[in-house]
Amino acid sequence: MMRTVIYLGLLLASAALLAWSAPALAFEFRGFGDVTYAYNTTNFPDAVLDHNNKTGRFAIGTLDLYLAEPIGDRMDVLAEIAIEPDQVFGQTGIDLERIQVGYIFNDLLKIRAGRFHTFLGYWNVTYHHGTLMQTTIERPEFLNFEDHGGVFPVHAVGLWLSGRYKVPRLLIFNYDIMFTNGSRIVNAPVPQTVPPTAPILPAGNLDMNLIGDDKPTKQLTIHLAWTPLVLRDLRIGVFGNKTRVNGYTGGQNDGLFMSVDQQIYGADVEYINQRIEFLSEYYYVLDKDLMGGTGWHNSDLYYVQLGVTLAERFIPYARYEQASLKDRSRSFADQDPYFANQLMVGYKKGIVGMRYNLNSSSALKAEVQFVSPGAGDNYRSYTKYEASWAFAF
Repeated sequence: MMRTVIYLGLLLASAALLAWSAPALAFEFRGFGDVTYAYNTTNFPDAVLDHNNKTGRFAIGTLDLYLAEPIGDRMDVLAEIAIEPDQVFGQTGIDLERIQVGYIFNDLLKIRAGRFHTFLGYWNVTYHHGTLMQTTIERPEFLNFEDHGGVFPVHAVGLWLSGRYKVPRLLIFNYDIMFTNGSRIVNAPVPQTVPPTAPILPAGNLDMNLIGDDKPTKQLTIHLAWTPLVLRDLRIGVFGNKTRVNGYTGGQNDGLFMSVDQQIYGADVEYINQRIEFLSEYYYVLDKDLMGGTGWHNSDLYYVQLGVTLAERFIPYARYEQASLKDRSRSFADQDPYFANQLMVGYKKGIVGMRYNLNSSSALKAEVQFVSPGAGDNYRSYTKYEASWAFAF
């Protein structure tokens, strides 16, 4: 804990010194945080999607420190550091969430290198670890960050190419291509010994191979988007991700017992202006089991969210999200090893809430979640009540 405080103090002091000593630079340093209260109508382990119990709890969220600065006319750097409590024991740790350097050739090509958010859909590249940015309190469940129980590769390390082209009187076309390390699953339970009805047992953790890669094949991600000039509030995107994911019972590439070829295809549609926020994303996942002999597995996941701004400060919102894992009828050993070894179960979730913007840097949020895990009688539906105060500085 003391080491975390020291590191944080040094970081803030360094940022303040830079901002004071280089006033001519377009230097941006911001911090984000939040405090939440949550209450569930069921006790763990019945609520597999959320480990909070009926006692209710207050919790501090991530202290997110964001730094960005242009270097000359064509280069820029960005860094994002998260200081967050451990999800089990509450001890704080420091995580370098993003670090990237970019060079702009022209509108058609910008190259970045480093660690960044994988361009899957819209949410993951738009809303970072500061929850003030998003209307809701929580991200869609299946898009959670890897260290918060997420099951998708929402971070990646490698190269990112992007650009835009305007077709006169027709549309604006954007593309993003990422060539990165693939992910791996570490510290996973062996599938033959862990039944899916035991959520209290440890799940494997998705790791994005921060300083290496456990396999020679790399992950390829492509996102294409169109914005019609006659309706600039609308954006339509399609995306794909192809990689190989290995699973290990240890944390150092030891105990290999799982390998899948994974393909993720999807589409996103957004309509956003000062009054309306409409977001939607659909994911179709194909996993080919290369070691267990169970063949191909397919799943689909999606969410739809709508928010409307009233009187400039009030934003009532609603979201529906669903994860349909098509292997529910199979035994655990025959299920998709990618999801099974992260103990991911299908679910349905409806959310209604209200956001009140105190000012441009602070917001109060309150919402009710109706959650129905789709994994049989061993998991009960429950309701979650949550309130949050999110802020920036």
